[in-house]
Amino acid sequence: MMKLILRTSKDGRLIYGIGLWYRVFYLFFLCVLIIGAFSYSSEPDFTLWGAPMFFILLLAAAATYRESWTFDREHRSMAYRFGMLFIYRKRTHALEDIESFTLSHFRKGAKGLRPIVKTRANRLYTTFSVVLTDGDTYPIEIIRLKRSAGRTERAASAIARYCEVPLIQEDDLEGMTEEELL
Repeated sequence: MMKLILRTSKDGRLIYGIGLWYRVFYLFFLCVLIIGAFSYSSEPDFTLWGAPMFFILLLAAAATYRESWTFDREHRSMAYRFGMLFIYRKRTHALEDIESFTLSHFRKGAKGLRPIVKTRANRLYTTFSVVLTDGDTYPIEIIRLKRSAGRTERAASAIARYCEVPLIQEDDLEGMTEEELL
């Protein structure tokens, strides 16, 4: 998953989703690729339209991708949207259906937080999830701990306070050294 950014809308909703810079980044490369492809299209021997068109479509899909969690106290709802442009899926729940938010850590390729063999594959990840009263759990964000740098933990705390729902931290990283965390 990519980094999600927490922001407050003008009407007071909390939105945890992909930032504007994500779209700007992919739109910039899309424009560069389109300009490059059309500058060579007038050449008489330019017959390789397949590769540029594939990358143009791939960058267009990346630029229109959306993923966001919206928490609205006024309407007492939580909505999750993901997809591209107008083709997206939306899942909505009432805030009363939220039992808790959980923040946990896991090490990829290991059973516990401490790796048996230290390799690059055994990186520590942070998982921020929402648990509903019916037992369903939805992951909001899964990101490397080093890449998150505490941002996910701060966002989880702010969202839990906003929704007035407990935040459960399942793991304690206090006893781990800096080397073990990375």
